[in-house]
Amino acid sequence: MTRVSAGLGHEAGFSLQEVLVVAARGLIIPAAGLPIMTNAIANMKLRASRTSVSGLLRNARSIGVQQFPLALRVESNAGFGMAHPGTDENLTDEIRENSR
Repeated sequence: MTRVSAGLGHEAGFSLQEVLVVAARGLIIPAAGLPIMTNAIANMKLRASRTSVSGLLRNARSIGVQQFPLALRVESNAGFGMAHPGTDENLTDEIRENSR
């Protein structure tokens, strides 16, 4: 059964060609944007990972500062060593023992 629009004498609705063109546009436009979205998502993941690593490094530094609050590198003719200011404690031997 065909419908006729009022007074124009044409068939109402869309032709198959028009529907296919609109469907093709509907598929092509998102397909063109897909690489952009993929890159955006990858960049967000990279940024999140970078933030996480930065936090871990800050945490490690904080723990290191708590364990060795202040250490100075002392250079002399005999070499160098680590020492706490105001004490005679030499940390070089302790660091060597902990690294073994």
